[in-house]
Amino acid sequence: MLESIHAALWGAPTLALFLCVGFWFSARTGFFQLSHMPFWLKSTFGSLLKSGGSTGKKEITPFQALSGALAACMGTGNIVGVATAIILGGPGAIFWMWLSSILGMMTAFAENTLGIKTRYRLADGEYMGGGMVILERGAGLKRTASLWCVLLVASSFGVGNMTQGNSAAATLKESFGLAPAAVGITLAALTVVVSAGGIKRVTKVAELVVPALSLIFLLGCLALIAVNIKALPGALWAVLRGAKSPAAMRWGIARGVFSNEAGLGTAPLIHASASCKHPAEQGLWGIAEVFADTTVMCVITGMAILCSGAYAAQGEGAAAVLCGNAFASTFGGAGRGFVAVALCVYAFGTLLGWSQYGGQGMKYLLRGRGQRLYLALFAAAVFVGCVVKLETVWLLSDIFNALMAFPNLLGIILLRREALEELKKLGVKNMLNPLAFGGALC
Repeated sequence: MLESIHAALWGAPTLALFLCVGFWFSARTGFFQLSHMPFWLKSTFGSLLKSGGSTGKKEITPFQALSGALAACMGTGNIVGVATAIILGGPGAIFWMWLSSILGMMTAFAENTLGIKTRYRLADGEYMGGGMVILERGAGLKRTASLWCVLLVASSFGVGNMTQGNSAAATLKESFGLAPAAVGITLAALTVVVSAGGIKRVTKVAELVVPALSLIFLLGCLALIAVNIKALPGALWAVLRGAKSPAAMRWGIARGVFSNEAGLGTAPLIHASASCKHPAEQGLWGIAEVFADTTVMCVITGMAILCSGAYAAQGEGAAAVLCGNAFASTFGGAGRGFVAVALCVYAFGTLLGWSQYGGQGMKYLLRGRGQRLYLALFAAAVFVGCVVKLETVWLLSDIFNALMAFPNLLGIILLRREALEELKKLGVKNMLNPLAFGGALC
């Protein structure tokens, strides 16, 4: 039953919807993410070289927002998700992950821009923003916003919780022989300690951990590719040759969305708390987020797996250890341990990010109440996820992802003009395709 629902929701119409929304924004802006890459790189990562501005007590810096959002999406999707895409879709899935990320950059721009544009302050001084606020305040769809929020809270226990803990526990058991129960208790306790401090504490931890870990893991993948450089042409050819497979398209796009979450409406939940002068400025950080998460990290991880020769169609159950096997084939036990530690830290970051996502959803639904109960249930789910098999939860996670995407993408489509107008206000010369503003926007 669940398999049939999953297949229907992640069939060709859903995949086409994700691609078409990203393509529309890309075409309307003259493929801004590519044609003005130096501009948004300078405006995001380049701005880190300047002295940072001050933020309010309830605000975070744009880079902290990026780190927090990356913590939420750079979880097992960057390791297990990539391996799953290759196992179920073949090497060609890497091509579709890359293509969907290119288009997804502009989807992320639109939803982050709209998230800032529609956000509002609560009585406690914190911002409320995200997919539900975009739907309610932007598109005027209050009931749809509540439905999206219910799906968000439910999804936070799956994609952002039990699947992360399960992958971390399985990998640590395989690499170091650690008991899943001990891993579950540790992860649950650390999640409560950090998450109880709210978005400020979560993003400060993410700011310290995520960029450093990502750089180290990226260097590790590049080193693996360098050692096996003779295999690189064959790996690239396998990706291009396998891209024509329907399975490659399905699993490449699905795992890409699972990794960067562009189109789900989740990233604006954190980005809405960022201190910025203009909505589109934070939208640029959405482009940078997808670029770092999927265009760079996921694709290079996939190429490292293929170059190592560890890839074999073994079934989905092997996904959690495939990347470890790839590193072990070149660097021995140290390589496997490196991947295990990286996956565990990534999983912890995702737990922190999604604890804030779900907490915001609960806050919206119950008008500021229920967050302590939510955090207690969230911590309990972390432990459960580490000690039980989760085949059903993995299916439900993908199902909830698709169900969250439909109303969120509807909101983005309805507000497409507002998002493009905000981009126009950045005032960059020759930034927009003449088709975008030369006549009536469709």
